[in-house]
Amino acid sequence: MKKYSHQREAVREALMSVKSHPTASEIYDMVREKIPNISLGTVYRNLSVLAERASGARIERHSLIFYGVCAECVKKGAS
Repeated sequence: MKKYSHQREAVREALMSVKSHPTASEIYDMVREKIPNISLGTVYRNLSVLAERASGARIERHSLIFYGVCAECVKKGAS
C-alpha cells in the first residue's frame, strides 16, 4: 500500500467536493488552489491510486490525444 501524501489528500478532497464527474484537468485546477506547484502528472498518478483503492482494479494505461489541423493547412484549405 502506498503511503499517505498531502497531494493525494488534496486530490481526494477535490473529488469529494463535487457532485459531477470532473476531468483530471478540472481536479488539477481545483488542487492548484491549495498546492500551486502540483503537476498534472501528479494529479493523474494520484487519481489512479485512488481509483485502484476504490475499485480494487488497477489502471494499466491512460492517454490524452489532441487532433487538429495546422495553421498552414487551414490557409491552404481556405483558398
